Amino acid sequence: MKNYKSLTLRLSLAILSIVLAIFLFILFINYLISHNLLLDDARKDAENISKLTVSQIEEALNTVELPTNYLAQYLAQNKLNTTEFSKMLKLLSENDDRVISSFSVYFKNEKNLNRDNVKFHFHKKGFNEADLMENYKSRIIKWADLLRKENKSFWSEPYNDDDTGELTAAYIVPAFISNTDSTPIKGLIGVEFRLKWLKEVIESKKAFNYDYVFILSKEGKPVLRPGVSFDADTDIFQVAKQLNNPEIVDLAEKMIAGESGSAEVGGVFQDMKSVLYFMPVPSTNWSLAVVFPKRDLFRSLYITTIKLGITGLIGFLLILFAVMIITKRLTKPLQDLSFTAREIGKGNLKVAFPVLKRNDEVKILSESLDTMQRELQVYINNLVNTEKYKERIENELKVAQSIQMGYLRKDFISFSKNQAFKLVAEIKPARQIGGDFYEYFMISDTELCFAIGDVAGKGVPAALTMAIVLTLTRSGNYQKETLNKVVEKMNNTLVVQNENAVFTTFFIGILNLETGNLEFCNAGHNYPYLIKGEDLFEVKATHGPALGAVEDIHYKSGRMKLKSGSKLLLYTDGVIDAENPAKEFYAKIRLEANLTENLSKDISHISKDLIKQLKKYTGSAQQSDDITVLSIQYDGLEKSKSHPMNNA
Repeated sequence: MKNYKSLTLRLSLAILSIVLAIFLFILFINYLISHNLLLDDARKDAENISKLTVSQIEEALNTVELPTNYLAQYLAQNKLNTTEFSKMLKLLSENDDRVISSFSVYFKNEKNLNRDNVKFHFHKKGFNEADLMENYKSRIIKWADLLRKENKSFWSEPYNDDDTGELTAAYIVPAFISNTDSTPIKGLIGVEFRLKWLKEVIESKKAFNYDYVFILSKEGKPVLRPGVSFDADTDIFQVAKQLNNPEIVDLAEKMIAGESGSAEVGGVFQDMKSVLYFMPVPSTNWSLAVVFPKRDLFRSLYITTIKLGITGLIGFLLILFAVMIITKRLTKPLQDLSFTAREIGKGNLKVAFPVLKRNDEVKILSESLDTMQRELQVYINNLVNTEKYKERIENELKVAQSIQMGYLRKDFISFSKNQAFKLVAEIKPARQIGGDFYEYFMISDTELCFAIGDVAGKGVPAALTMAIVLTLTRSGNYQKETLNKVVEKMNNTLVVQNENAVFTTFFIGILNLETGNLEFCNAGHNYPYLIKGEDLFEVKATHGPALGAVEDIHYKSGRMKLKSGSKLLLYTDGVIDAENPAKEFYAKIRLEANLTENLSKDISHISKDLIKQLKKYTGSAQQSDDITVLSIQYDGLEKSKSHPMNNA
């Protein structure tokens, strides 16, 4: 017995589904609005922190830039002697803990900068000049060459100090120049500035546990990034390649270009989806970005949403309990009616209906079921009589089919035995009674007549018309009249007797077995196919409209000569109009492909293979039209005694 769901439960679930949908919609809207507000606040916070951090970085860098610039100006104006300059240079490194060293370089030969053509002066805490000179010469020569190209002060790319291992950047100022821009640079003054203090500035501005700041140099190398240590030669593009994240490449290009703005990207130096704001540090051409990981940013929103969801679920269960109690009381009469209806469904048409004291839709339903019960009893009696009548009709149709199929000859083997031809036919009616037919008989000892036709429509009317056409075909005076005249008489006879306007496509041929000459007439039928050796031809000739359509039509006839071994295949449109489950026709292209594959085969094989391929193509689709195939092979009189029909 099938298990049915209670109406009470279904009604309760329907009501609660609507309540749940509304609650989830509100929860989603609340989440969406809160999410966007938090996102906007994060962008503003990141922007404010970025501006404040850049301001502090600029302020710290100015403490180094100003005295270095002043020293270079005094030197250019010859206001300092060698002793005073050396003292001032030393003060640059000793008065600020963030300065690792200070140095000056004099170019002995401006056109050829190498270790031998420069003069160095170093001041570094805890080290003497001789120890440092070799380590610094290559780096300072590189800065000097860049300085000559830029002709202005600059901050170098970050690097790890050779002695302390700390991340360091050098501020380089041109020196030994006059007040005019045309005077060539004679040397440089520089200080090495440790960048460790940047981390302390950044840490003091953290808004969340996982937010972080990173700074890129103008070449894309990290001045600062989260973590204790890193390789100073690693740039942001290598990081993007390691993470396989093209978004980081786009971000880095904007930062290096000195742009400002916000973005949402995957983790840059930490594997988290993040919101960030970036802006340039003007004095250094660096770019700073403040990053807020979304996981940390939306933590409170996630927790609040989960709490609201749990609260809503509890409320949902309470409402479900209350609704089930109420609906159970309201649906009790329906349950009683349901039991009665099931009994009626089992065939118990005398079951009593429950007495209802209420006056509502349930009472109307009860009265309707009572009426249905009485009418069902009458209907069943009528149905029994109808089934008996239907069974009688089915039996009569089976008899009619047997009679109809009896009209069609099936003596293919015996008929063509020891003859100069072979003949085979296949017919598959779409219903018990169809409208397709074929015919063959000998007009004389040397003349074979064959025909095929398709009566429009199905069922008994088509079968009766088919019987008339077969009778007219067999009774034609072929010895005294031309073939086209025989067809004209058949047409006029069918027009007179055609009260239901049923027409018939018809093809008839007479083959002379001695000469191979074939005379034929096509009355609106499908073109036959002729196989000559390895070639396939379509006999494209129509000599008039279908039979029974128009009175007094003049038909023509066609002629051709068959060589020994030629094969002729005739078919009805049920072949090319056969449909597969996708409603696609078999069509002439597939028919011709099938015939081409079997050119050298016996006509019996050709016919059977065609029917087989049609069945495979249509599959589970219902046959919509009758299918008939008539195949003839002319072998010539010289083979009539030695080439009997095989495999028919």
